[in-house]
Amino acid sequence: MNFVFLVDKLDSFNIKKDTSYILMVAALKRNHQIYAVYRKDISLIDSKLHFHVKRIKVTHNQDTWYEVLEEKTLIPSEVSAVIVRTDPPFDSHYITDMWLLDLLPKNILVVNEPMGITAVNEKLWINRFANLVPKTLITSKVSEYRSFLEKHKKVIVKPLNGFGGSQIFIAQDDHPNANVIFESVSQNETDYVIVQEFLAGAANGDKRIHLLGGEILGALYRIHSSTDFRNNFAKGASCKQANISKKEKEIIETLKPWLIEMGLHYVGLDIIDEKLIEVNVTSPTTIQELNFLDDKNYDEEIIKYIEDRVK
Repeated sequence: MNFVFLVDKLDSFNIKKDTSYILMVAALKRNHQIYAVYRKDISLIDSKLHFHVKRIKVTHNQDTWYEVLEEKTLIPSEVSAVIVRTDPPFDSHYITDMWLLDLLPKNILVVNEPMGITAVNEKLWINRFANLVPKTLITSKVSEYRSFLEKHKKVIVKPLNGFGGSQIFIAQDDHPNANVIFESVSQNETDYVIVQEFLAGAANGDKRIHLLGGEILGALYRIHSSTDFRNNFAKGASCKQANISKKEKEIIETLKPWLIEMGLHYVGLDIIDEKLIEVNVTSPTTIQELNFLDDKNYDEEIIKYIEDRVK
């Protein structure tokens, strides 16, 4: 099969951690051809998509982890599946790629489906399930932020389209920098900001649960370093094995029909204190860490899932 990976620049990959890399390795192991296409390298010509791709092979050497075998253009009839792995932010370039991919013939699998990705803001969409999420405010207004902060005393402040732990702050009602934090993240009340009640369990890390086809693939804890409160590997967090509680399974069962309906095949749920924090649908990560903890090859399970749906 021909698998097209929509990815960020290959030179940006850290192959010791990157989930896109290990999925490529798994696809090659299973005798598929893998192609990399960058954002803005998809064209529409006479109502037909054209992918300007690099066919690559991969190694386990960080400095020379990929070799471009050829550069060519693929049309839809030459594509078995498209695997979307570009990182947020979900900006105009990202959404245009999704609109283009939505024009593919429906017999070509896209993981995840572009209209599902477009519909689900990773931090905002979950608020339709009010009983599953922490108390949340989404606003650009400092007055609403102050009221929320006075009520909850301690909150998390983060941008609507951030990722990798960027611009996440703890704000406290009695701290003189509380307003400065909001002004910075909202760019002086010009951007939307998410404010959530602080959950005490965050001190012990957050739980990433991987779902494949709505079913549990695996789970791990991400635990912040001693010098940072953010549970992101990009900010120095570590990991350990995690079990999934009865309440968390109920969260999954609630989300499952929505995810399946929208073609969100592979997602990552972030949970703290049995509260849903985010649903990662663009490029879920931590598969390599999960493989190590569980001594499994979850990457191959994902590729096998894609094969089965292509067939």
